[in-house]
Amino acid sequence: MNTMPINEPKTAGAVLVVEDNFLVGVLIARNVERLGYRAIGPVASASDAIARLASQSITAAILDINIRGGTSEPVAEALERAGIPFFFVTGYASPLLISQRLQSTLRLSKPVSDAELKRALETSVGPRSA
Repeated sequence: MNTMPINEPKTAGAVLVVEDNFLVGVLIARNVERLGYRAIGPVASASDAIARLASQSITAAILDINIRGGTSEPVAEALERAGIPFFFVTGYASPLLISQRLQSTLRLSKPVSDAELKRALETSVGPRSA
């Protein structure tokens, strides 16, 4: 599954990974780093994610919709207020878990492929610099 080089420079910025399943979160974070970004997390709750937003410089975020204690919608709202791009990676097909306003946000289905993750990050923040 992970076929991209591991030793690429990490120069494209920091990506917050919000995922309450630790193993899934670690896999996403590793793939983010293989793509040349710096992963922050995974973090498992909205409150932890919002704390990271307040304390770290974040370029983009990847959000699981259904996380510990509810949904990641409060994180999405904080990201929007800060002008930080984000997208969802979720195992749920139903758009009803998030508000109507966020239903047009890019959403990838788990398991997410390396190519899908790369495309979504590049669409959100641009390709990493070489």
